[in-house]
This record gives sequence, C-alpha cells and structure tokens, in this order.
Amino acid sequence: MHNKTAPLFAVFALCFFTGLLFLLCLLLFATPAHQKKRAGEEYAALASSLREEAPQDVRKPAAKEEAAEAAAEVETTSQTGEDLPGLSADAWETLVSTNESAVGILRFPVLHFSYPIAQGKDNTTYLDTTFAGTPSPAGSVFLDAGASPDLTDRNSFLFAHNMADGSMFGSLKKLGENRALTDSAPSGIYFRIAGKERTLAYRVIGFRPVGTGDESFYCRISSDADYDAWLASALEGSWYDPGEGALAKTKGERPDLVILSTCYGTGHTENFAVIGARWERACYNEPDIATTETIPTP
Repeated sequence: MHNKTAPLFAVFALCFFTGLLFLLCLLLFATPAHQKKRAGEEYAALASSLREEAPQDVRKPAAKEEAAEAAAEVETTSQTGEDLPGLSADAWETLVSTNESAVGILRFPVLHFSYPIAQGKDNTTYLDTTFAGTPSPAGSVFLDAGASPDLTDRNSFLFAHNMADGSMFGSLKKLGENRALTDSAPSGIYFRIAGKERTLAYRVIGFRPVGTGDESFYCRISSDADYDAWLASALEGSWYDPGEGALAKTKGERPDLVILSTCYGTGHTENFAVIGARWERACYNEPDIATTETIPTP
C-alpha cells in the first residue's frame, strides 16, 4: 500500500511546485508589465485633461502674412523679455491634487513628449513610482530632491528612466542617434517647463553620455567661476553644436541651466544628459518626423 502511495505523492508534489513556479513567474513578469500599462494609461489620462494647455505660441501659419505676423510677435516679446504664461489655475489644481509635490509639466516638442514633474524627499522615490503614486517600473520624471522647486538654481537636474518603448526619457538618445531631428531645427532645439505662474523655455546647448559617477558633472553650481568651469567641462565632447551665437550668449549671460539625465547603454555605467539654457523666448519647433556638493544620480 505504501509503495503505491509514493508515486502519487511524487506526482502531486511535482504538480504543486510546477504551479508555484508558474505563479512566481507571473508575479515577476506579468505584474511589472501590468504596472507599466497602468502607468501609461495614467499619464495619458492626465495629459488629456491638460491638453487645452498647449502653448499659444506654437503656430502653423496658413499664409505668408500670418507667418510675418507671428515672427514679429515673437521678436517683440523676445525684446521685452516677457515670460510665457504658466498653467491655468484649473490645470495647476489638477496637478497638485494628483501630487502635492508637483513642479510643473515638461514638454519637449521635437521629441513629442510631455510629462508632469514631481520632486521627492530623495532621488529614489520616483524611480519606481508614477507621478500619481502608483507602483511602476516606469517611474516618473522628477526634479533632484535638493533643488529649488521653482527652478531658480544655477543648474537643476531632472531624472527619468530610459524606457525601451521610448517613454519617460527613452527618446532623449534619439537626439544623438537621429541627425534628422537636429537638422529639422536649424533655429535651435527647445524644451519648456510650464509651472503655476510662468512657463520657462530652455534652449538645448549640448548633449552627450556622462559617467554615472562623474561628480564634476552632477554637482551644484554656486558661483560665476563654478558656472564657467562647469559649462566648459559639460560641453567638452558634446554631440551637438547649437551655434556660436547660442554658446556666446550662454557663456556671457550665464542663464540658469536645466539638465535632463537618464541611464544610457548597458551596465548603467553611463547616463545620457541634455543641457538646456534658460531662454527668454523660444520658437517651439514641431517637425514632421517623428560647486562641490555631489548630487546622487538614480
């Protein structure tokens, strides 16, 4: 009797452990995929609720007369140094009701992405948490925990994952890999950050891979001398030339900088960083083609 029971027990045990292994595989692989899908739906819903907040200066004139008018208006505003309007009261309320640590909305027209920006108590919170607080491997775009939330520091860092599907900062590397993107914007590449009271425009002045442990790059600038030294080092080996005019203006006026940083390559020994300089006014192109305090990097 005992000999007959043993084979049955072995079969039962094999089935049990096989089922357990299957469940573990579901938890390890299906759950992250579900979280990622849910995160995508979450960001899409938020973007839809803010769609009416598209900047008024993004135009596609239908005639030469309209193009001349648009150019004249941009030129006039640039000379007066007026800021672009920020988010409406309703849009800002939508952001802070979703996440009270909201900084604003990052829009990068050339790369066709737009994401809300959060700021955590440290630089790990939003590595695996969406803007709305949902667990997800996609995480969120977030401002360095030690930075001023109004982006008034000499240099501020925004971090996000380099997702394989191109979401978050997954498309930043296209700037270096697709020459057509930079060629499509001969007047400069811009991104902007829309906040409660104003929208800040930034002109891209360089981008390149950076070592994850490069403390001379991931540090805060505290003086004019630090600014000059940091900028010279950061632009060394840049994959992008924004033109002598843009570089001369940046070096001469020392505008505040915002750096977008994401992981790059295999083994995560490098990041890909895009450096933007604060600009008074930007012609937002939408091409047809698709000092010593170290800042911990994700």
